[in-house]
Amino acid sequence: MIGIGLFVIFLLLGLRIAWHLLRFRGLGIFVAMVGIVAYAAIGRASVTSVEPETTPPADLVAACQQVETGLEACTGAIESTHWPEDELSWAYNNRGLAYAATGDLLNAIRDHSKAIELSPEDPAGWTNRGNAHATLGDLIAALADHQKAVELAPDLASTWHNRGVDYEDLGEHRKALEDYRRALTLDPRHVGSHLGIATANCKLSRVNAAVKARLAMLEKGLTDPLTLQRQLKQDGFYTGPLDGLFGKGSRAALRAWIRQGCLAQA
Repeated sequence: MIGIGLFVIFLLLGLRIAWHLLRFRGLGIFVAMVGIVAYAAIGRASVTSVEPETTPPADLVAACQQVETGLEACTGAIESTHWPEDELSWAYNNRGLAYAATGDLLNAIRDHSKAIELSPEDPAGWTNRGNAHATLGDLIAALADHQKAVELAPDLASTWHNRGVDYEDLGEHRKALEDYRRALTLDPRHVGSHLGIATANCKLSRVNAAVKARLAMLEKGLTDPLTLQRQLKQDGFYTGPLDGLFGKGSRAALRAWIRQGCLAQA
């Protein structure tokens, strides 16, 4: 409405000026002046009436988060010209995860790199690219990305855990233990870090510490005792009933099972 009002006012003023020009300067100048006034007024109205779309469609956002539809939906979001940079970064990250789910890790790394370029302070891009590098076996690149994620989000257990896994894969088990322990101070129920502590201790030939880590998972309800009993029985370490009651016999079997595993890893 404001644009139309300005148009009318501008046009009337212009026509008044043009009328005076007609009286004193002739018909040609009058026609030219009318054309200029109309063009300027219409142009002004069109600019003020355009309002760019800034809110992504909810269905596109939902589809971009799904593995099955992520590639197509996230590509649609990326190719849109209406999304701000932080939301484009989100779309690139999700499409990168969709690529990774199909095994296309090079395209995943490309998309996570673009997400980092758009939002360098968001730890998600660094974390996801580090995971893709790790899957490809480029542990140095993975460690560098996960280090950056730790710096950006030191209050997230997952950032410390990911760096711990890199250290463990690189054979730096003591550093891995430090990161797993840091993760557990932030999230005492972080299953991956409990398992990481058990595994890293095994590789350092610390059988008792590895057993303690596994028992801690049982006590916190992070491991199903019946499932573990079945595993111990299947591997020939447990001969008692499968009742889910993790008593003395089950614990002895667990210790023997872990000891054998630690000896194999040492």
